[in-house]
Amino acid sequence: MKTVLIIGIGRFGKHLATRMTELGNEVMIVDKEEEKINDLLPCVTRAHI
Repeated sequence: MKTVLIIGIGRFGKHLATRMTELGNEVMIVDKEEEKINDLLPCVTRAHI
């Protein structure tokens, strides 16, 4: 298992975060928009606004 940090949860970042989680990685996300963070909270390990 690897730890991945994704900064910016646009179309690409959202897809990347979801796929990396499916592959068994620990995923942390950072974005300035709380809505985008909340959409991915069930899928990721940590999230920061």
